[in-house]
Amino acid sequence: MEEEAFRAVIARVLFRNYRIDDAEPVQSDHDDGAEAEDCVLVHRAESASSGHGLGRILSGMLSFINGGENKFSIFVHSRPRFLLNKATTRSVYFFNRQVNDSIQVDWGEASMIEAERILLKHALEDPFNERFVFLSDSCIPLYNFSYTYDYIMSTSHSFVDSFADTKEGRYNPKMASVIPVHNWRKGSQWVILTRKHAEVVVEDNTVFPMFQQHCKRKSLPEFWRDHPLPADGSKEHNCIPDEHYVQTLLAQEGLEREITRRSLTHSSWDLSSSVEHERRGWHPVTYKFSDATPMLIQSIKDIDNIYYETEYRREWCTSKGKPSQCFLFARKFTRPAALRLLNTVGGNGRHDTAEDWMYFLYNLIGTVKGHEEDPATYNGRYSGRRRLAKNTKQENQGESLDEPPPKSAPTLSGKTVKSTKATCQRSPPGTKREQKGRGGGTATVGCFVGFNASESSSRHVAPIGKLRDIRFMSIFRFKVWWTTHWVGSNGRDLEQETQMVILESSQSGRPYVLLLPLLEGPFRASIQPGQDDNVDLCVESGSSEVAGASFRSVMYVHAGEDPFILVKEAMKVVRAHLGTFKLLDEKTPPGIVDKFGWCTWDAFYLSVHPHGVLEGVRGLVEGGCPPGLVLLDDGWQSIGHDADPITQEGINQTAAGEQMPCRLLKFQENYKFRDYESPKSAPNKGMGAFIKDLKEEFKSVDYVYVWHALCGYWGGVRPNVPGLPESVVVKPELSPGLKMTMEDLAVDKIVDTGVGLVPPEIVDQMYEGLHSHLEAVGIDGVKVDVIHLLEMVCEKYGGRVELAKAYFKALTASVRKHFNGNGVIASMEHCNDFMFLGTEAICLGRVGDDFWCTDPSGDPNGTFWLQGCHMVHCAYNSLWMGNFIHPDWDMFQSTHPCAAFHAASRAISGGPIYVSDTVGKHNFELLKTLVLPDGSILRCQYYALPTRDCLFEDPLHDGNTMLKIWNLNKYTGVLGAFNCQGGGWCRESRRNKCASQCSHVVTSQASPRDIEWKSGKNPISIDGVQVFALYYHQAKRLILSKPSDNVEISLEPFNFELITVSPVTVLAGTAAQFAPIGLVNMLNTGGAIQSLAFDEEGKSVQIGVKGTGEMRVFASQKPVACKIDDKVVPFEYEGFMVVIQVPWPDSSNSSIVEYFF
Repeated sequence: MEEEAFRAVIARVLFRNYRIDDAEPVQSDHDDGAEAEDCVLVHRAESASSGHGLGRILSGMLSFINGGENKFSIFVHSRPRFLLNKATTRSVYFFNRQVNDSIQVDWGEASMIEAERILLKHALEDPFNERFVFLSDSCIPLYNFSYTYDYIMSTSHSFVDSFADTKEGRYNPKMASVIPVHNWRKGSQWVILTRKHAEVVVEDNTVFPMFQQHCKRKSLPEFWRDHPLPADGSKEHNCIPDEHYVQTLLAQEGLEREITRRSLTHSSWDLSSSVEHERRGWHPVTYKFSDATPMLIQSIKDIDNIYYETEYRREWCTSKGKPSQCFLFARKFTRPAALRLLNTVGGNGRHDTAEDWMYFLYNLIGTVKGHEEDPATYNGRYSGRRRLAKNTKQENQGESLDEPPPKSAPTLSGKTVKSTKATCQRSPPGTKREQKGRGGGTATVGCFVGFNASESSSRHVAPIGKLRDIRFMSIFRFKVWWTTHWVGSNGRDLEQETQMVILESSQSGRPYVLLLPLLEGPFRASIQPGQDDNVDLCVESGSSEVAGASFRSVMYVHAGEDPFILVKEAMKVVRAHLGTFKLLDEKTPPGIVDKFGWCTWDAFYLSVHPHGVLEGVRGLVEGGCPPGLVLLDDGWQSIGHDADPITQEGINQTAAGEQMPCRLLKFQENYKFRDYESPKSAPNKGMGAFIKDLKEEFKSVDYVYVWHALCGYWGGVRPNVPGLPESVVVKPELSPGLKMTMEDLAVDKIVDTGVGLVPPEIVDQMYEGLHSHLEAVGIDGVKVDVIHLLEMVCEKYGGRVELAKAYFKALTASVRKHFNGNGVIASMEHCNDFMFLGTEAICLGRVGDDFWCTDPSGDPNGTFWLQGCHMVHCAYNSLWMGNFIHPDWDMFQSTHPCAAFHAASRAISGGPIYVSDTVGKHNFELLKTLVLPDGSILRCQYYALPTRDCLFEDPLHDGNTMLKIWNLNKYTGVLGAFNCQGGGWCRESRRNKCASQCSHVVTSQASPRDIEWKSGKNPISIDGVQVFALYYHQAKRLILSKPSDNVEISLEPFNFELITVSPVTVLAGTAAQFAPIGLVNMLNTGGAIQSLAFDEEGKSVQIGVKGTGEMRVFASQKPVACKIDDKVVPFEYEGFMVVIQVPWPDSSNSSIVEYFF
């Protein structure tokens, strides 16, 4: 017997009206003391038949196990009271072992999982059983036993099909005391468990009783399988225990990292309409004798990925770290079909790998090299494959790229570049889990790119092609923490640590092409310049202990005709592929995005104290701009240097950078806040008393957030401090890419003194300790800063990806527990590690470097040109980051020389608006163009992005380009124009630098077509619109424009213009034209319009207005009367604009304004 053999248990047979007259649950014998590992096949029969049928199936099944007799056991759950009788039980497959505690099993009841537990209990009695495979009598194997055995035993993971089940209404809230909804999972019952996980199932005495009591199928008529379930599924709680139990239990026990979240047993849930109706439905398809063909089996064996729509997750199947087919078994087959197939499957053990190549990569390589070769020539070479064309979206609809690959792969500079199949899901995700294999999805113009290296290493740099004379825009890390925009036309123009590249389209038909570096396993990729205009892909683990040589999907490439849709489509594909994050559209931003806020940083820096905060809020309230958010920035925590006594708590750490070597000393606040004494009732001391007083005295304050670093503090957590989790001081190491970023005081300080890193396996203790205390004292959320520290301290912790996974998982769990799941502002997070791993719940984050009042390097002109940099950072970064997090353009100061410049950008950014004014120093005239009397703001519906004509230009250095950004309100668009020319990234000096020669008047064109009207969750239809009304906020003028008209704008340096763009409507039955404009005293003028209704007879228009001030609309005819909340009011009519003064309403922040014609 082989020393490393493993015996499999095939069993879990649930019998419903199933007689077994000649079979019994058994375990194959083996000699005492034999050291063989077994695979336990736990068998489940699902159809009414005699035991002779089971014997025939076992005969066919065991023919597949020929040669592996000493490596498996079979356990069958028979009906109760069945007793072995050798006189009648003639099967040679059963031995003298009897399971005497079997139970009556009913479909859809907890008895199903109880039977599983019984079988596992008996199988675990044999110490040699190491894997437990659940199958049924309708299953067949797809490969021979040796391959199946090797596939299962080559990993330490269980295979459990598991996904979040949030929409099907099976979760019963009565389970919540034991099973929180975020641990509720669903999946196939055909699992493969390791011994450890099998023991968890058997020993469970918490989750199983809840399933017995609260997970039950509804009593529905017999025809329910052929009809849809009731519409209100949330009240039905139609719970099928075996589709939830193991998945939920492992999630509840925190073991999901130890499972591969897919099944190895294939079931088909949908057939084409050509199949007769009675064989279709949501239940598994049953294959008959006529279906049992080699083509069917091959189509199942060809599947190499599974798509989970409820999680936007795509599981790419691997074995031993290499791409593989997904399934070892398939079901449901009738006995004739199964017997027919069992005679042909598994004989030679041949294992054909999935096809790696697709035609699009050849188009990509031609494009990257700058060739304008007619794509039709590619069709000649690779017949039947889709080419890149102008009408790409239409041509590729529904096409499968499933032809054979080219005979050989192109080699670029010694590296073999490979792509996966282009079966990316483009249709809107649904609510059910859908399994799709090769050719099973809608073909899209995109592919995953990888390469094979000659040697294993922790870092590879692979050329993927030359880039010459094609304009590109990119996002790269100019600092360790922050990214910005960069443009060029050749490979040599790229920067290190590039996170995204878009190649510009051409007039000859080349579409926009996106290059997006990804994560693969423990590796993370970025783009950088190579030699001779090559585009290099840098793939690194961050740890010399984590090496690899073969990469399948370290970059995703996508092509399309619209650059904005291009990025969104690509992110959906990557979302499905990685399954590690959620898109912004799937999440709800925190309430602070609709509130005016005040941050303490520039007001106090580290010297922040409770009475100063109270005074600061009081000044804003008395000035008519009450904050809804107060953000306590750095300065509230208990910190200290390693050499300082713990009791010192960072006293007098107030100079810039002085705090960065410090480490966290305790979860509780420092002495400044701990010693606060309230003049009111208990609690009358400490942070809790302060927060209570703050909210009670200032009713506008709905949210109080506090700052902390991802690792606890800048320098992490101090080791050996009672009450804190243990930490280890790790010296940060910068990767070659990070060494090319801008010199940074924070990085220098941290590298010098190291980081007190809490090991990943206990980091949840740090977040729980910190956040539970904050929640207890009334804090509503946190700003998590210094996020990209992890990649510098990951050498001994499995590399950057694994360390980040552990930290972000713990952070996410804590935020869900203590801060409503979304009470976070992410900061210093500009890298794909965070975007792909840290945004499962976090949905608000900074998209630009800090607001710098002055240049920290001492350039007096930095007061101005750095402000232009800030806007460019935020606008272009949002094109990438806005898919993951709601963009936050950071605070600013209302008294800064460029305050209005900043205020205008914040007004139309679509994100939160908050300032960091010094106490008592405010420009209320400016603030009141942003803030309403109740502390709310007029926020856009979407997030601001650069216009198309700016995407591939340089609004900082070229002396010609004006930054234009667009956004959408409910009924109007808004266009912002900013002259940001004057300084930015300097490649030669590797830092931001003044470019005063570029700082002069800039002229540009503006047009209604600059706005992407179809974007966002609430797009604005402009079908049939012939004219737009354009209102200029600064110039206070109105013009009419056709959709294609261009209007010239000229701006002095660091000046701006905001244009409200409103579609003009012709009133029914008249020639009169009308367009809402909004409150012109507010920077986001059109944001005030909350509703718009036209009278069917063309006699009146009704507008819901949020706010107070001067309301304007365009009307080609003077109205006969105007009303506000049913009261006739005076109005003016000048320059085709109707002007009304809207007072602040008494009971709400909205008024109804009516115009009568």
